[in-house]
Amino acid sequence: MKPKEKESIAVSRALQLLNVFSFKKDSFTLTEPSNHLGYYKSTVHRLVKTLERWNYLRKEGNKITLGPQVFILGEIYYHSLDLIRLSEPILKESGETAAIYVRDRLDRLCLCRVQSPQHIRHSVEPGQKLPIYTGASGKLLLAFCQDDSILKTLKSTSLTPLTPKTITDFDTLIKELERTRQAGFSISFGERDLPAAAVAIPVWGGQQRLYGSLSNSGPASRFTKEKQHQLHCLL
Repeated sequence: MKPKEKESIAVSRALQLLNVFSFKKDSFTLTEPSNHLGYYKSTVHRLVKTLERWNYLRKEGNKITLGPQVFILGEIYYHSLDLIRLSEPILKESGETAAIYVRDRLDRLCLCRVQSPQHIRHSVEPGQKLPIYTGASGKLLLAFCQDDSILKTLKSTSLTPLTPKTITDFDTLIKELERTRQAGFSISFGERDLPAAAVAIPVWGGQQRLYGSLSNSGPASRFTKEKQHQLHCLL
């Protein structure tokens, strides 16, 4: 049997329902996921009741939100990652906002963030997803990614510009990734957030497996050549 044939339909639907939540949408009514997923309202109702029983969802009147069990699992996952535990002391020394990203399909996912102590700073939240083709960390993860299907998918995808400096031409992106591989680190200016800049390096595991990227980001005005060098040496 193929892997997809072994899936539990009920579990798959429950997970799809949980994935409807995002930073932009942290609650919904029964009708909204029904329209989004194409399920009958009665199906969504049964899923919600089951997930509510196991504390993955909460229902208050017509409003459905995530339950405490999701937070508990998130904390367990967070504290199980040696990458975060080992990297946090380094991230705190940079003086700029520092973060760890991993690849999540065509996105980069922020696993951990240490906020800059400075008043003017660049901010990203743990759990936030950003397009993988933008920013220093995204380009870094793409440059050292060993999954060829990711680049093939991006080649056939329209790269949406987030700022005037976002790389939206695939051939230009490929050249930038080659420069990143040769340098061993990545730098970006205004690709995702126009006033921001970032420096990122790869985090390697055993057998040269790419775990993720470590980055420092902040206002572009502070990212002088000297500052870039300091951050790169620190990372």
